[in-house]
Amino acid sequence: DWAMLKKSIALLLPIFLFVACTEKKQANNGLSPEETLKSIQLPEGFTIELLASEPMISDPVAMEVDENGDIYVVEMPGYPEDTAGTGTIKLLTDINGDGSPDKSVVFADHLRLPTGIMKWKKGLLVVDVPDIIYMEDTNGDAKADIRKVLLTGMALTNPQHIANTPIYGLDNWIYVAHMGSITPKISMLFNDTGTNVRFTGNAAAPQLPRNADGRNIRFKPDSYELEMLAGESQYGHT
Repeated sequence: DWAMLKKSIALLLPIFLFVACTEKKQANNGLSPEETLKSIQLPEGFTIELLASEPMISDPVAMEVDENGDIYVVEMPGYPEDTAGTGTIKLLTDINGDGSPDKSVVFADHLRLPTGIMKWKKGLLVVDVPDIIYMEDTNGDAKADIRKVLLTGMALTNPQHIANTPIYGLDNWIYVAHMGSITPKISMLFNDTGTNVRFTGNAAAPQLPRNADGRNIRFKPDSYELEMLAGESQYGHT
């Protein structure tokens, strides 16, 4: 009947589109960044500009703009199973003053599966489970020479569900999206259920249960306050 036909079309259409896109990509090696930009359809009143593309960046999953207008981009080429340390943070700067970055350097590397970044004091907080790391460039060479683990204990499981996206709240807490192990295959591959979530620099500070019971986390680095929340988030939050 017509209902079944519509259902079949809906199920098959994504497959046809995937094959068509794959064949087109194989035929012309994909679109250039400029061609891709022109292909994007926007609602009336909106505009879009190209800020950065390969080889300046690749595999971006998060970014942060600091008070100088410099852009820190988190790259995770190892998604979803490679934990060998291929993750990096690129620092993009505008040298000629035209408003777009024209220089890209590696600010930090050898990260497992980095999933979030936030400006904090003179440096950055980076989520790279099981850790939340503070990174800072103290000598002005655009590379992190301070790399200090603040929090640890979060489980390494499916990267779509591990701790990510630190956000500074209006209440002066730093909120981290987080949830428990979801995908059995990937979770079993990593074989990691986490430990007590805790500060590394203060044994007397509060601790959370193993992997924070799969719930969102908030903390204050200076006062060593640490709490888990009632809810959970997969990837990203507001």
